[in-house]
Amino acid sequence: MPLLLIVLVLSLAAALDAGAATAGSIVTLREALVTVTVAGQPAAAPTRVRLPYRWDWVSGQRDGQALFQLRLDPLMDAGDEPRAIYIPKIGNQFAVRINGALVTSPLDAQGLHVDFAKAPRFIAIPKALLRGDDLLEITIHAQALRRGGLSIVYFGVESDVEREFSAAYRWRINGSLIVVCISSVVGLFALLLWSQQRDPLFMIFGVAELVWAFRVGDVLIDRPPLGWPAWGVAMAFAYALYVGLTARLTMQVLAIERRWFLLVWRAYVLGAVGVSLAAFNQGYLILWTLWLGLMIALAVLCAGVALQAAWCSHRCEQVMVALALWVGVLVGIRDWVYVWLTPDSFGDSSWVRYVSILFCLTMGFIIADRYTRAVRELRALNQTLAERVAERERQLAASFEQTREVLQQAAALAERQRLMRDMHDGLGSRLSGALNVLRNDRRSHTAAMEYISEALEELKLTVDSLQDYGGDLGTILGNLRYRLQDRLRVAGVSLLWRVSALPPFERLTPTCVRSIQNLMLEVITNAIQHGAATEITVTARFDAEANRAWIEIEDNGRGFDLNATRSGHGLALIKQRAQELGGAAIIDADPGGGCRVRAWLPHEIPEAPKHPSPLTVTDSG
Repeated sequence: MPLLLIVLVLSLAAALDAGAATAGSIVTLREALVTVTVAGQPAAAPTRVRLPYRWDWVSGQRDGQALFQLRLDPLMDAGDEPRAIYIPKIGNQFAVRINGALVTSPLDAQGLHVDFAKAPRFIAIPKALLRGDDLLEITIHAQALRRGGLSIVYFGVESDVEREFSAAYRWRINGSLIVVCISSVVGLFALLLWSQQRDPLFMIFGVAELVWAFRVGDVLIDRPPLGWPAWGVAMAFAYALYVGLTARLTMQVLAIERRWFLLVWRAYVLGAVGVSLAAFNQGYLILWTLWLGLMIALAVLCAGVALQAAWCSHRCEQVMVALALWVGVLVGIRDWVYVWLTPDSFGDSSWVRYVSILFCLTMGFIIADRYTRAVRELRALNQTLAERVAERERQLAASFEQTREVLQQAAALAERQRLMRDMHDGLGSRLSGALNVLRNDRRSHTAAMEYISEALEELKLTVDSLQDYGGDLGTILGNLRYRLQDRLRVAGVSLLWRVSALPPFERLTPTCVRSIQNLMLEVITNAIQHGAATEITVTARFDAEANRAWIEIEDNGRGFDLNATRSGHGLALIKQRAQELGGAAIIDADPGGGCRVRAWLPHEIPEAPKHPSPLTVTDSG
């Protein structure tokens, strides 16, 4: 990778040198008679000068105009082929005349906002204007500190001149366009990576490349969006900021973070702002020339630090950075000495913009490599995290399974305890009662049979409560009706059954079923034993609006006075069993008017209802 970038840069430099050579049929014009008019002063006497001519070096940093007169000698062995001139650098605005005839746009029509000094110019000369001993007149209008002037002029056969012009245009303009495109794409890509991974290296590199694309793109703009000198200040600061960001970027790559460096870097940026304003807005161009030297010194310092780090660590990315920096530093020194300080260099291209591709691609490779490694590390961390989560899920699943087994065992134990309590309090008490009757009065077989029948009935109801009804309350009530039919027939009581379709109920556990049985048995037993009822009506319906079921039991017995009832616990037990199911019971009774009990049950019965009380025969209704 580094060798490939070096070959690319050297090939580019060789092409630039090749473009500087001229064909044998082209005449180089290096002398001219110039008449200078500085703004606010009368025109100076014509003087003979040697091209190139830098306006800022002779104008005292003021705007003005200069008229150059050059002799075009006849070309030998050129025949009647058309002629042309090629000017590497001219401006800021210009007009060209051949023997007094204008061959470009008028100077007054161009405006001071435009800057034609950024690109080489090709001007074809009509044959009709040539006489053999011709006068070329070039008028320029230049603004102070805008690098205006006139470079060497090339005159010759149109096809040869155009070939030289195309080579220069290709490397200066098209080459700059390639640099702008590469820097813009790489810079935006780096910022995109920074949006995904908040690595300061990505952000600094992205901003640096976009700033450099903005600076190099100035070559492509003849009509800048800002007037002069505001545009000059912007371009100067962009150049200085790019160098500063490159230094900061180098320290990031080398993992060198020093507090003093950050302070110096911030001072450098502030100084770049001040120097740019002072040089181009106030006319102190020498400050900018010195500042360029300071930037080179900063670049040399960073390159030295990078070389030392690469020598000590032998890491590939640090070696690449050191190599790219030193190439850039050497080319920067060449540009500073040759382009800025050498008089004959006016019109030559700066090489820094092309060499910047080396640093751009080097940093792009480093950032892509870091991003790839970070993605791999992130994937490895995600894999490790996924494995840990999976292991934790397995542990939680095992713990849940253990908890579920414990809960099932606890539920089974609670159910066994309920069955034992029901058998002890219900079945056991009835069998004990039957045994006592037989012991005290061996002839009381009828009472004993009654106790034994109730015990058998209690056992059957307990077994019924253990069945899986699937939430079908109607089936539960139907089983209870079947179990009570013999008792009701013996008691001479007719049963009216008015149970409508009921939706499935959730969480109808054996405990809940037993509570429903106890509630209804309590009401029916009281109606038979205490109310002397001959007819009992059972009604069940579902109230969809209230999301509850109603069970109503009404008898035609003698009734009772609710306010006068004091003894017994029957009424309290009825209400208690409704509450065990999450509902309530409403009791209505009148002396001589029978009794009606209405109980409602919620569609979603609480998960843990209270254990029902055993079935008992109360002594008060």
